Amino acid sequence: MEKINTRDLEKLFEQLEEITTVKDIACHKVEEGKIYPIYKTQTKKLSNEEWKSKHSEFKVKVEGDYVLERVVGEGELFYINNVREYKNSSKEFLFFNIESILLIPIKDKSKEVKYTVVLASIGELKEFTAQEIEKCCSAINKFLDVHTSGRLSARGI
Repeated sequence: MEKINTRDLEKLFEQLEEITTVKDIACHKVEEGKIYPIYKTQTKKLSNEEWKSKHSEFKVKVEGDYVLERVVGEGELFYINNVREYKNSSKEFLFFNIESILLIPIKDKSKEVKYTVVLASIGELKEFTAQEIEKCCSAINKFLDVHTSGRLSARGI
């Protein structure tokens, strides 16, 4: 994100993990209809390096992807508690072995989605609650207020 150092993102991701118990948390940049990896937590299930490598091998496009079109194109917060059973799941979610996912769009002042924060439960189901989602958006917005002087904001419920 706009010149935010990794240590600051790590602190934010620690807060998000405390709220949800999800360990695999990432930030992606949205550019020219594609999703690019910026930073991800280091976990045994998927390291930052493996994650970036998989992203370079498997380009993630927004167009034609039901979920990503909602998140990036419409700016909607989106979560799926059971990726395998959800008929409109992105094939990329299965590629990364994601069981449950929360995608939070980060918009600029013109309401264009510039980034996404993704909480991905890998290898086990997670039921995201409205309270957890609200707390995550609040934590992200506080972080963005400090680090982007309010130029970016997260979309809540």
